[in-house]
Amino acid sequence: MIDWILIGSCVLLLVVIAQLSIVYQKQSGQLHMRQEPLRKRVQSLRHKVSSSAEGVRFNADSSLKEIEFSVESLSHFDQVIGKAVEQLEADVQAMFPDDEADDVDHSAQLLLQGFDPRVVLDNVLRKREDIENHITLLRGDAANIRNNVQRLQTAVARSQQKGKES
Repeated sequence: MIDWILIGSCVLLLVVIAQLSIVYQKQSGQLHMRQEPLRKRVQSLRHKVSSSAEGVRFNADSSLKEIEFSVESLSHFDQVIGKAVEQLEADVQAMFPDDEADDVDHSAQLLLQGFDPRVVLDNVLRKREDIENHITLLRGDAANIRNNVQRLQTAVARSQQKGKES
């Protein structure tokens, strides 16, 4: 009798194991079917992020080129202004020497006519300082763009590496 109980319990145990195996396979199939759309969606999102990153990188590169061109143009303009300021300073010194009394009458005549080279020189120097400040700001913007592009490239590379691992 004990043999029959032992055989019955073994058969019952095999039936339970078989049923659990069937349920496990069914659940596994359902999970696999649910994962596939999610994987496709993740791949789609990964592709969109990659293409967006490429677009941002392209825009950043073109903006950086424009800024660098502006810096070069303004630097050239700054050099031209520097030469003009030097010439204007020389002209002002020639027009208003401190030790010649007869030129004082000439300078007074120019001031009465409303032309003061010193005011013009101050204005030019102020404008030149503004240009130099603008150049400095543009160089800072270019550095920020380079840093942001580098961070973006690192993030995209990290994301692609994670995608390959999974």
